[in-house]
Amino acid sequence: MNQLSKQQCELRLSSYKAQLEKLLDLNVEQLGHFNVKKYTLNRKYLEGKIEYYQSKIDTIKASTIKVHHSETV
Repeated sequence: MNQLSKQQCELRLSSYKAQLEKLLDLNVEQLGHFNVKKYTLNRKYLEGKIEYYQSKIDTIKASTIKVHHSETV
């Protein structure tokens, strides 16, 4: 199974957030038409990856809490 650990997910999440932050710092008005399209696609891609890894982290946290709770019962 190709399961990512919580730490791996957090590292990837922070990397994608940093990339998105750099992208959002660009002055879109100075980009040409083609580059605006590329900018938009990159932004959507990064936002999707951020959402994906945040979801994975939330799932890992939830399963960890369930396992911990069932062990204490």
